[in-house]
Amino acid sequence: MYLNSLKDQTSMREIRIALAAFKQHNGPHALEHAYDQAVDRIESQPRNLHQIATKVICWTTRAIEPPTLSELQHDLAVEPGDTDSTSLAGEEPMVVRLIHFTTQEYFQRPSKSVQSFGDMKSFLSRVCVTYISFSAFSNIETSKIWEFSDLIKRYPLLPYASTAWGIHAAHDAQLSDEVAEFLPDESKLEIIERMTYKYKAPFPPSDGNGLHCAAFYDILGAIDTFCGANTNELDSHRQTPLYYACQGGHTSVVQRLLQYGANTCQSSQMNSPLHAAAQAGDLIGATLRKAFDNTNVSTYFWMTPLFLASTLGFTGMAELLISYGANLDTQSPDGQTAMTIASKTGLEDMIKLLIAAKSVNGSGTSAQIKNDR
Repeated sequence: MYLNSLKDQTSMREIRIALAAFKQHNGPHALEHAYDQAVDRIESQPRNLHQIATKVICWTTRAIEPPTLSELQHDLAVEPGDTDSTSLAGEEPMVVRLIHFTTQEYFQRPSKSVQSFGDMKSFLSRVCVTYISFSAFSNIETSKIWEFSDLIKRYPLLPYASTAWGIHAAHDAQLSDEVAEFLPDESKLEIIERMTYKYKAPFPPSDGNGLHCAAFYDILGAIDTFCGANTNELDSHRQTPLYYACQGGHTSVVQRLLQYGANTCQSSQMNSPLHAAAQAGDLIGATLRKAFDNTNVSTYFWMTPLFLASTLGFTGMAELLISYGANLDTQSPDGQTAMTIASKTGLEDMIKLLIAAKSVNGSGTSAQIKNDR
């Protein structure tokens, strides 16, 4: 009823005025009621039109960023199991956006009407993984991957799929088989790496394996597929999959990697997994219990995990490290300790923690306050 009245509006300004009037004259739930009616109209459409509307709503409300018109054309064309896509027309970079911010709010709420559209997050992850898995990306010469223009012109969804697939896949517990199929493909990993570099999206350093990627993105279901002989393999930055899982605070992945024998003490010149956990500020350190014999290991710059936690103000992680025997008196080359750093930055809670730990054992270690966590 409400949205039907928008048919007569001829500009975005008039539409916004009409929407404002709905709320003003019909109470705080007027817009929600109007959207409920719109959903009912969508559900009453023929099956093919209903599916198209569902996909468009999914991409415009749940994608990390609004799709361009050409991206949306490919979004709508891709089906799980596809091996390739016919080049579609539409090169103009028009962005498809929702008509009003309340539409986004409506579809983010777990209402009965929204639930009728199914698992939208799962839909996005499957489209992205299917797109990256196209056979066209399997045998591209790595020397030509930097030549983006022709590739993106033919496959306009590739930048988004390459940079967002892992974020969506982390929320899809049933996607592990599809992920496991394309992660061993080095040419596809190379494309993902180049695309994420070009579009400044986060991605593990080059020369990692599928396990590095699964650990980085927190895709627990794919860990079982790749764990084994390469559990402790180093990438180009000499980091292991466990390091990336700790860095991201992915507790479940950390636990699974440890079950497969991940080396908690293996470190590069820069950091160990425990350093990564300390910098993340997450209490996944409790999962790394067998690493606590190594709490005082230093990086190339003489920074212990406790030093890092103290520098960043992560008192929870610092308390955990102290409880397992971290040395309070370890010094940097210029004579600084965890206490001096915390004092300089004015971290009162950290200072109190370090003073309390120091009072338990004046020697600088704190074995006496170990607990049974």
